[in-house]
Amino acid sequence: MTPQGLKAFKDALLSIANGYGKDHGDVRRLRTLLDGGTTASKTHTYFLLAGPIGLYALKCAQDHLSPTVFDAFVRLLQAMHLLWSKEHHVESVPTLKAFVLEAVAAVELYLPIWFRDIKLHLLTQLPDCIAWWGECLPSRMLP
Repeated sequence: MTPQGLKAFKDALLSIANGYGKDHGDVRRLRTLLDGGTTASKTHTYFLLAGPIGLYALKCAQDHLSPTVFDAFVRLLQAMHLLWSKEHHVESVPTLKAFVLEAVAAVELYLPIWFRDIKLHLLTQLPDCIAWWGECLPSRMLP
């Protein structure tokens, strides 16, 4: 993503955060993604991007991304959304795991090494956690 694309993405997240009250829990978590690394974001904070928030921000940055990169990020958001689902069936976990692995691999092709501190590799472990313990919850500690 170009610096202009990253700025458009962050500006979109900021406009969403500004639309809520300051004390809203998700807004505080969302702002940790925007503060330039002064506050550590937890892995589950990135799940705020799974769904409308992330798709809106990504769409705002689309003009600064190649179609291939845009599609890779959309697949990652779709994978995150599927992981966050409240209902999973044991027989669908292998398909979910394959989808997540492909999505993470596609995005990691385009992320610079310094940006990979978001621990994308943890997403690849979540399908196994779902198989063992059930749905992902924001309050649950994940490996």
